[in-house]
Amino acid sequence: MQTKIRLLMAEENTKRTPPSKETIDRITSLKFKPISGQALVDSFPILLETDRSMEVARSVAARLNAAEPKAIMLSPYNQTGRVSVSALKSPTHLKNRVDSEKGPQKIVAGSQSEMGMAIDAMLFQNQTSDSLSEASKLTVDLEVLGLSVNGTPDAVAFDCPVELKTIETLTPGISFMPDALYNFYYQNTPFRNLSSWLMQLGMYQIATTGKGFLVLVSRDTGSVVCYESSYILPVLVQYNHHKWLEESFGFADIIEKIRQINTSKPSSIDDAQVNNEGVQL
Repeated sequence: MQTKIRLLMAEENTKRTPPSKETIDRITSLKFKPISGQALVDSFPILLETDRSMEVARSVAARLNAAEPKAIMLSPYNQTGRVSVSALKSPTHLKNRVDSEKGPQKIVAGSQSEMGMAIDAMLFQNQTSDSLSEASKLTVDLEVLGLSVNGTPDAVAFDCPVELKTIETLTPGISFMPDALYNFYYQNTPFRNLSSWLMQLGMYQIATTGKGFLVLVSRDTGSVVCYESSYILPVLVQYNHHKWLEESFGFADIIEKIRQINTSKPSSIDDAQVNNEGVQL
């Protein structure tokens, strides 16, 4: 009986639900529009605004404007503890993935995360002929870590992975500032998570051996910017992973446990079955 109750509770928690009224109202109040975002990354050579990135921004904005937020359904993120691409974009993300309570994660009504989930769902609500297409799962070989992990980009454009992030606002960047002032400014802007976004995109680029696209959607104005990422972004991924193995407390230990699990898999079980979303710790 207790097992049946637990199963019923898990099924209830994983049911798809519509977004909250607050999130629907916020999204329907926006007019999504592509804008130039080069000034935001004017001193960051890994990201560039190109003709292709502008086309991706136009496609994203058009799709979001054509979507109907009331008609989408959201599925709670199911925290399994598996180590996938998204867990390896920072030491903190990896530790949180391993330590977090397992099971479906509650969708908080009206939260930023709910709005982000809704916008992700709206992207492919309708069939449209443009620069975007739905992405397939990728297997990424991370030589520095000695691991292969899986992950799925938000979309594909020009045969390149696309990562879409919603941020609270888009504000102009400031270049050539004193380090202390710039670091303070950077840590208090919507771009404070840029390094983890680039790590995730860079890992997808390792799998696809090409460039990528980072799309940012502003939650306050509906502005959409897109950048094309450099071929050298995977080098940054390798550099950071090597640095974290050497310097980040606990990171190397978790990676070693994952390696041991990989080497102890029964040969009769297909890797795709064991590692469908990543390695289970």
